[in-house]
Amino acid sequence: MYVSTGPRLVSIHNMDFFHRIAFYCRNINSFHISQDNQHVLTAPHLMEIWSLFPMLTNWSFLGDNTPATLLNSLITHHHHNPILTSLQITQGMLDDHSQILLHDFLCQAPHLLHLNLATFVPIDRLDLEGNLLSNGCYRHRGDPETYMPGPHYIPHKKRTKRIWACRGLRSLVLNCSPYYNENDGKDVCRLVYGYLSKVCPDLEEIVFRRKFLNLRLESGMILLSRLKKLRRLIWVTGDHFGNKLKDRDMEWITRDMVPKMHRRQLMMIPSVLKAENHFLDQLVPFKSNKDHIIDGVNMKNIGRLYDIVDVIWDRAANKWTCWPQLEQWDIVTERQWGTSVNTKFFGDSMQRPISPVPMATKVIAIPELHAEIASHLRIYHFASCALVSQQWHDFWNPHVWSSIINRHPHDHGCARYGHLVRHFQAVLYGEGIRAIDITPISLDVVRQHFRDLKTVNLLSYSISLEGFGRRIMDIRDLSSPTGCRIDTEPISGVLPPRAVLNGFLSNTIQSLTLTLPYDIWRSVHHWIVLAGRQGQLQGLVKLKLMGANVLSISQSPKVSASDVQACPLLFPDLREYSTSLSVGDLEEDVGDMYSGGGEGGRQSRLKTLSLSSLSSSAVLPFILRPLHALDTLMIGGTTMQPILAQIPRLCPHLIHFEYISQFDRLGASFWIDFLAAYPRLTNLRLNKTDLADAVVLSLPRSCPSLQRLILPRQVSQITWQSVSALVENLAQLRVLSVEALTIPGEFFGTRKTEEEGA
Repeated sequence: MYVSTGPRLVSIHNMDFFHRIAFYCRNINSFHISQDNQHVLTAPHLMEIWSLFPMLTNWSFLGDNTPATLLNSLITHHHHNPILTSLQITQGMLDDHSQILLHDFLCQAPHLLHLNLATFVPIDRLDLEGNLLSNGCYRHRGDPETYMPGPHYIPHKKRTKRIWACRGLRSLVLNCSPYYNENDGKDVCRLVYGYLSKVCPDLEEIVFRRKFLNLRLESGMILLSRLKKLRRLIWVTGDHFGNKLKDRDMEWITRDMVPKMHRRQLMMIPSVLKAENHFLDQLVPFKSNKDHIIDGVNMKNIGRLYDIVDVIWDRAANKWTCWPQLEQWDIVTERQWGTSVNTKFFGDSMQRPISPVPMATKVIAIPELHAEIASHLRIYHFASCALVSQQWHDFWNPHVWSSIINRHPHDHGCARYGHLVRHFQAVLYGEGIRAIDITPISLDVVRQHFRDLKTVNLLSYSISLEGFGRRIMDIRDLSSPTGCRIDTEPISGVLPPRAVLNGFLSNTIQSLTLTLPYDIWRSVHHWIVLAGRQGQLQGLVKLKLMGANVLSISQSPKVSASDVQACPLLFPDLREYSTSLSVGDLEEDVGDMYSGGGEGGRQSRLKTLSLSSLSSSAVLPFILRPLHALDTLMIGGTTMQPILAQIPRLCPHLIHFEYISQFDRLGASFWIDFLAAYPRLTNLRLNKTDLADAVVLSLPRSCPSLQRLILPRQVSQITWQSVSALVENLAQLRVLSVEALTIPGEFFGTRKTEEEGA
């Protein structure tokens, strides 16, 4: 619920508005208040709001014009009912007292999971290397020597050394405001990075907003490598990216360091300590409490360069992995980010701009990264410095691939940064991809070093079977480089042991889309089955196999029916399997029958199956019988009634059905009986089918739960009267698509006039 206490909501003070909302919407769990200086909710009002909505877990308000009363009420209520999991302060700036109250709240909110502080936050509260005064109060190094409690000081509530209690925090948006000056930015960053890495070890998503971004090693970004669960890391900054970078500044980001890298890191420790900025220490003589364990967390060296040294030593000694789950690392400008920080945040992934940023004429990127991160990609292909993101995926096309530079064949560049790539998309030409000026080693680099891919999409209209086998599957000994015909056994080449390390067959891949020439598909499909039997591609969730040639399906070689059946059984996490390939007859099948896949040969997870043409009625039950969890079936390319008549018996739980055929000889009575078997059907698409009014009129009775209906493009036998009756009798219908349907113009005008008259 979003509430604005503007002048037109004067009645808000008598709480009638909130009582009315609470009566109708008792289970509201999200609440946002935007108030101005003239219409401010008092403490009693706020406490009453909390009591009216006991299910509130998400609380949001503006930073501007937010009095300490609101935060005090929040703290008081949370003390008695600690169920708040999301807090958002959307914009503006908190006053000094409100900043202290915010820090106090975070120090007693263990259930908080999502924190969005788009306003400036009290960075100085994170500094734990100050002094305890004689009166028991804690003075930060940023406080002046003449520090005295402010007008809101409460004698019995002293400023003590405390850290945030939200140890399970998962997502964070933080506006890092330095509390001295912008020139001291690296010290502020080091303080924030070190604090978060120790206090909130479960962070998965972070957005840092800062005008100046410093990526030098001394800024402490390396401290974030402690966050083992981090998936998304985004910096929203201005056009200033700090000083020039050296190798040491970014080398730590490699996931698994080789011994040579560890030695270089250890050798530079003296120079790191020599660069210690004593600006903080000069403010207050360093006499911190020797007890650095605060609430069970070791906070030693927070904000100091020694904290960076601790990380370097720890990684060299224990050989741990940097960001094993990282999916996205972006640096974008405020202009590119827009207002996305203020979009839906609670309980959901942090939002990026809805549409991808267009290619910029003036590239917003870090030129110095060209030598390190971008040594294998020309940086001008990106509108931002995006290491791993959907934006990288969108721009990863032949034009980007054509710019890969192999400057140093023996360099460990790909070995260092290849693990960051999650999405790979390429168009392959001829033997490999020479036609777009890529060196032959390019696909080898991907196969060897891109070990954590999640999405692979390959398209080729002309690649040969030998080229695909060598470049993608890493098969070195092909017994038949010309492929196999329908009456011959598929290529018997077994995937080599090193294929386990093949990035294209990695168990991290969740989505695999291959669009290849029909004449090589029989062997390629069999290779995929072999990979599954050898324990590869075990993370597949979506598998899509398409033919690239513009040929009739009936003219293409048929893939093995046993291979089609084996795919859903070999990949346990597979949810969606789609193929436009013609499936051969069982009598012609020479593949090995597969009967694995769990108890009784069942595959319990596949939900969506899309098949093209089938050769005989015996093929469909052979494929569908093990798929007991199937709820979405798309089938086409066949007009054989015996094939379709088996579907209700084989797939009794369908809720989504699509049928596409060039010609339809099944008749209206067949479809009426067929659809009557699916009362739970919610999505139906019948394309290029000759239907009649009788089929449409039967839908409210046979499929009362229908929500989406796509009718044929050629509906010469369907009238607008039957469609009108359908709409009136299907209460849950949300989407209706009917093409080439003639509706009389007076139908709308007459009905509208009658309604207005009534």
